[in-house]
Amino acid sequence: MAYTINYSNAGLASATGVVLTEFLPAGTTFNSAGSTPGWTAFGTSEFRFAVGTLAPGVSGSVVFAVNVPSPVPAGLELLSNTVNIADDGTHGADTNPANNFGVDSTPINAAPDLVITKTDGATSTTAGGIVLYQITYTNVGTQNANGVVITETLPANTTFNPIYSFGAWDDEGGGQFTLVIGDLPVGASGTVTFAVTVDQPLSPTITSLFNTVSIEDGGASGPDLNPANNTSNDTTPVTTVKNPI
Repeated sequence: MAYTINYSNAGLASATGVVLTEFLPAGTTFNSAGSTPGWTAFGTSEFRFAVGTLAPGVSGSVVFAVNVPSPVPAGLELLSNTVNIADDGTHGADTNPANNFGVDSTPINAAPDLVITKTDGATSTTAGGIVLYQITYTNVGTQNANGVVITETLPANTTFNPIYSFGAWDDEGGGQFTLVIGDLPVGASGTVTFAVTVDQPLSPTITSLFNTVSIEDGGASGPDLNPANNTSNDTTPVTTVKNPI
């Protein structure tokens, strides 16, 4: 991103020792190749450009360029840039210091796109059986996600099986289980397992188990690009085992 900075002396006397001071927007780095030559770094976020003497009515412009990271860090939604101009004070105080500052805010068009899928391995189960749901998640968006959490809804007529589950699942009550993933950069993925044990005995009217899983982040990076793929369902057939005669 390149900022064009226009400056002028609207006063009645020449200004000497004129300097532009730029403050690097948070989350960016200075792009020297795209900037007007002459910028000098002071510390990690301050850059100065020496204009020199500026006669009354004289104006000019310079470019200050920055690199926006890709992917965009979580929570970085806006680039805020500030520049100011000052002289050495030889000819007295500026007659209108209020216009010695310029501020520009640029929204960042980036967001996470969390995707979750699950499968029971295309299997069936019986009363007392164990079902393993393999859950795969990833971030296919353009911005890193933080505070990512997976939420499982326990299928009716089952109980949670911690022995065969993979991941630190927390029982939130009411059949809800959560798994904290934390930060999920763009392109990162993982797999966890949520296991359940089918009730025994089981009513013969129960012919299938329905399971739902969802994923969300902390919201610091704005709405998910495609919330339709934040939920995945799986139906597991339940078969009846007949006693031999």
